Order: sequence, then structure tokens, then C-alpha cells
Amino acid sequence: MKNKQIQIGRWLSAIILSAIIGSAAIAQTDIEKTRKAAEQGSATAQYSLGLAYWHGEGVDKDQRVAVRWIRKSAEQGNADAQFDMGAAYATGMGVEKDKSESAWWFRKAAEQGNAGAQFNLGVAYARGLGVDKNESAAVEWYRKAAEQGNAGAQFTFGKAYANGTGVNKNEQAAAWWYRKAAEQGHAAAQFLLGSAYGWGEGVERDQSKGVEWTRKVAEQGIAAAQIAMGFAYRWGMGVDKSELMATHWYGKAAELGHAAAQKALDEMGY
Repeated sequence: MKNKQIQIGRWLSAIILSAIIGSAAIAQTDIEKTRKAAEQGSATAQYSLGLAYWHGEGVDKDQRVAVRWIRKSAEQGNADAQFDMGAAYATGMGVEKDKSESAWWFRKAAEQGNAGAQFNLGVAYARGLGVDKNESAAVEWYRKAAEQGNAGAQFTFGKAYANGTGVNKNEQAAAWWYRKAAEQGHAAAQFLLGSAYGWGEGVERDQSKGVEWTRKVAEQGIAAAQIAMGFAYRWGMGVDKSELMATHWYGKAAELGHAAAQKALDEMGY
């Protein structure tokens, strides 16, 4: 619950590397067969054995041993393994953290069309993580990942259009990409799409639709969206005015420690 208390500005600006090592469960009886195939050079088996060590499936969990096997697979061109190597170096899990190595492996996977790696390579260029900072390069990698359906990339590509970062500012394009990510359940995209409808930024203004998207975020426990819902009900913006519902949503945000929500409740006499 603590992470839900994060302020919306910080929450929206933070781009977290999607460094999640994959999972491929191996039954105990298959471990030795997998190990034998891995030792004989099978890239698929090497990757599966690495994942087994990473998750402790059929073997004792050992991230360093996991990375050694995943690296062998990555060196043979396995894009998923290359992505995982980038993730490992980005987070320092199983290896010493190394931004340059992370970017190098993400590039190897990205060039093979791995959407997660394309997104993370875009993040690397946007932030100068292991590569020279280059906003134009960042958005090109975001675009590649977004076109493959990566929700994080779609959201981030939308933000690039909204802010004119690496591309010409285009509110219509921003809203379009927010929608693509929002329809996949991306909370930050849902929040910004709701705001776009509320203010008519890149879409025809429709406060009811704005509330609809904002509600989805509020129901996930995000305080900023809960405050927005409280405001909508308090003043009848996109919904019928309701003091009961306004205090309900302000109360949810106040429970998360949001001072603005508590101030609104105080002003309403609660």
C-alpha cells in the first residue's frame, strides 16, 4: 500500500525499467535432461536452466549461476536471454550493476524485435543510461515497442508527443497513444487520458469520459485519481453532484496521507 501514496507528479515521471526475468518452470525430473542439453550447447536449454536457477525451480535458487546460463544463451542470439541480461545489469541482480552493459544487451535484443528491450533501450537513451543521451533515438525505440503493443512504451511515446520531447508536440497523437496503453490497463495512461478528456486536450472535451477513465485509476488506489474523483463529485463535473461520493473519494485519498484530500474534507466540514 505504501507505493500507492506516491505523489502523482513523481509517479507519472518515473519510468521503471521493465526488468523482469521470465519464468519457465522445469519439473524436477527434467532438470538433468535440461542440464545435459545446456552443456551440449542448446541455447533453449541454457536459457531454461538459467530461469530454473533464477526462480529456484527444481534447483537451489542462485542468481549468479542463473546469469551464467542465461549469458550463454544470450551469446548464441536468444533475444529473451539478451533482454534478461540487460535487465540483470540494469538492476544489479546476479551481476554487478553496469549501465553500459545493460544498454548493450538491450540493444542486442531490441535489434531482434524484442519489444521490452526496445522500450528499455529508449529509456536508456532518454536518461543517458549507459549511452549518450539522445531524445530522438529514445522516441524511435519507443515507437518500435509501442507499435508492437508494449503498454509502457505506448504511454511514454504519448508523453513524448504531449511534451514535444524528441518529436513535434502533438496533443492528438499523445491522446491516441495514451488510449492504446490505457486500454491495456496502464494506470498512468488512464489517468492522463482522463485528464485529456476533462480538458479537451487532443480529444473533444467530454467530462463524462474523463471521469470514466479517472475512476479506473482511483479504483486501483492511486490517491491523485481519488482526489480528482472527489473534485468531480464535489462540483458536478462529468457526474451528478454528490457530497456523499465526494467525501468517499476524498476520504480514500486522505487515508493514504494525501494532505490536499484532507484539506478538501476540512473545507466540507468532515
